[in-house]
Amino acid sequence: MLPGTCHTRAGTHGKNTRWPIFLALYFDIDGISDRTTHLPHMLPSEEAFAAAVSALGINNHDKVIVYDGKGFFSAPRVWWMFRVLGHDKVWVLDGGFPQWQASGFNIASSCPDDAVLKSKAANNAVETAYNGKLANAVTFQTEFRPQLFWTLEKGQTKCSC
Repeated sequence: MLPGTCHTRAGTHGKNTRWPIFLALYFDIDGISDRTTHLPHMLPSEEAFAAAVSALGINNHDKVIVYDGKGFFSAPRVWWMFRVLGHDKVWVLDGGFPQWQASGFNIASSCPDDAVLKSKAANNAVETAYNGKLANAVTFQTEFRPQLFWTLEKGQTKCSC
């Protein structure tokens, strides 16, 4: 499971604070993003995404469930990123963390050290990729799906605005 956001005990967004569902990894949508633009949460390059997801320990055969702390806020963005870059085995947890907690499922009391290290490694892998260097042990292979990516040029030619 990958939370698209991380939450402190006060419920605010933060980094490396707590992953509330046991054994979840943290997918940092701020860190795993395009470093060539000032716009937030933009789709990273295929190389950067593959390096980051590999650093998280995710392979192409893995099933990925994403969630967030608001129920349906940033998780769809993470879901779309996986889909547009070729991963079909990805789902959004219905209701996110609020529904998980309300249903009485177990939550973690703290973030495992391994999850913190993997999150930092993923962000470092993105930085490395954008600096033109090869990331270590890329195990996730991307396959860009242009049909899931809408460009401004496509919008202008299809729109009768």
